[in-house]
Amino acid sequence: MALVRHDDGGSSQDKRAAALGLVRPTGMIGNTINAATVANQAIANGAVTPGKAAAATASSGSSGSSKAAAAPAVDAAALYSSYLAGLEGQYNAQKQQYAQQLETGKQNARNQYNTLLAQINEQADRQKADVEASYAGQEQTLKDRLTQQQAQYAASAQTAKDTQQQAYEQALAKLDATTTDNQRGNYINMMQNQRRMGQLLTAMGLGGGASESAQLAALNEYLNAQNAVRKAQTEGQTDLSSDQAAQVAAIEQTLADQNAGALGSYQTAAADVYAAYMTALQQAAAAADSRRNDALTAYHNMVNALIQQEAELQNNAYANYLVALNNGQLAQINAQL
Repeated sequence: MALVRHDDGGSSQDKRAAALGLVRPTGMIGNTINAATVANQAIANGAVTPGKAAAATASSGSSGSSKAAAAPAVDAAALYSSYLAGLEGQYNAQKQQYAQQLETGKQNARNQYNTLLAQINEQADRQKADVEASYAGQEQTLKDRLTQQQAQYAASAQTAKDTQQQAYEQALAKLDATTTDNQRGNYINMMQNQRRMGQLLTAMGLGGGASESAQLAALNEYLNAQNAVRKAQTEGQTDLSSDQAAQVAAIEQTLADQNAGALGSYQTAAADVYAAYMTALQQAAAAADSRRNDALTAYHNMVNALIQQEAELQNNAYANYLVALNNGQLAQINAQL
């Protein structure tokens, strides 16, 4: 009993191949496969035996019409081998085609990912540069403000020192003038006392030792008065110098306090600006990393979709190949029964 072929009027293989997406060979291979199919059908129907397929074909051609030309001899085994070779070649070509499509798709996906990644990196670099420029500008503003404040404080301190120095010099000049006046007054008093003393002694008829004693007493009084004036001058100079030093020290302390306050304010503001700068950098970096991860995920998804699509195409091609191979084997078995 012959095996039942998957064939309905010679067209079931075409219908199945079309349903599975298999494109049957055309041209010389297709003609060879078709010829092998006709011969196998003839053998399966019992019209000829495998060894006499050519004679059966020629006999049927002569009896059908006296005008028909004699059919060429058909070697069913050779035609079946050609069919198998063509089927195998078609399947291998499809496998290579799908594999090449997968590689091309992967390369396109890589190119798209690399382009997007370059754009993300460029944008990240611009954002980082903007953040750094903003921080540098803010920091420079704080430094300029500190420099201006310190310059103002230094100018005010210098003005105060100049004013104090002027007052000190004026006080010294006044002290020196007072000293000179006192010394002049003492000298005038001494001369006047000596003249009055001489006149008095003369009126009293005294002279000699009494006169010299009186003059020495007047001179001693004068010298004591002058010493007192010079002592007062020295003490006044000392007091003025001490006061001057104290005033200058107070001005310098005020300047130091002002500079310390300005520096502290600058350091606090600079720390706040730096903290904001670091936060902005971290946020920009995190945003760039997020965009990179999204791009990488999209790339992997695309590649996985391509791999899945290629696997489906390969499975369909293999299923088509098995269907065509099964039909050819059934035809060959039926021909041998």
